[in-house]
Amino acid sequence: MRCLALAEAALKRGGYAHLLTGADSQIPEDRFGREGIEVHRIESELGSADDAYETVEFSRWRNVDWIVIDGYHFNSAYRKEVKLAGKKVLAIDDDNCNKKYHADIILNQNPHANETLYRPDNPAASLLLGSEYILLRNEFIKWLGWTRYNPSKAENLLITMGGADIENAALIALKGVKPLINNGFKAQIVVGRSNIHYDELAEFIKREMKGIDIYRGIKDMSMLMTNADIAVTAAGITLYEAAFLGLPCAAMVLSDNQYPIADSMSRLGAAVNLGWYNTIEPEEIGWMMSRLSADEFKRRRMCASGREIVDGLGRERALARMADFMRR
Repeated sequence: MRCLALAEAALKRGGYAHLLTGADSQIPEDRFGREGIEVHRIESELGSADDAYETVEFSRWRNVDWIVIDGYHFNSAYRKEVKLAGKKVLAIDDDNCNKKYHADIILNQNPHANETLYRPDNPAASLLLGSEYILLRNEFIKWLGWTRYNPSKAENLLITMGGADIENAALIALKGVKPLINNGFKAQIVVGRSNIHYDELAEFIKREMKGIDIYRGIKDMSMLMTNADIAVTAAGITLYEAAFLGLPCAAMVLSDNQYPIADSMSRLGAAVNLGWYNTIEPEEIGWMMSRLSADEFKRRRMCASGREIVDGLGRERALARMADFMRR
């Protein structure tokens, strides 16, 4: 989705964009198509030498200026093959899992990102680091300038744990907030198209709860976020989207790369760090959301902190730096 954000911004500037993805990827082509972005399938194994060859050949065929690489399966050797072909490369990164990036620009949008992650191993690369480069999609950018209303008591709750949610953290969250929902709170839960636990979640809601709607593969998450007062989310990109919309969140850590995000957003006052999904008890989630619901002052502070961290201009800053690089 970070690539989608950059592509959307490029199109607004009069450019064009293509998305290369795996043959069996569940990328919603219709969604990208509506934005004017062509989707192309790579037949080779993602991250392999053959994938690099296909990518380079495609870039030559369509005469692209930049290849933007985002994904943990793209290692240093892959990026080196692409860079040696003579194309400009922007690598989107989270945790410096590869020492050498063979990229013209490295973008790490996390608040905890710093230069020591990438120097001296990448001396020539331009570094775009920190929350000023957070990449948001059009569905969020359209709310730029919107002001959130914070009620004295927050009773509209959103739960979302990202796309696949292999760990089924959403069920842990549901169990935690069940007493709140059954006592008058309104709630929505959003799961991704690839979520294998959908039937289990739907059955739990039907059997145990009232006043909650479940959505799968929703097209406009921003609308649900603006309607919610508080949220329980995974500590990934969703946390940044919520921060931009001033939505106070309690964040669960589902993977190693999410922990620094939850920690930094908590320290900056924009979220509550619930910790690892497999160490927190559902009752703790319910207790925290009950406290957050009743504390209007804390929610207002979280709202202000979130908007300060994520101002919605990250993708424009990134494109400006890319344009500057091309003029060298």
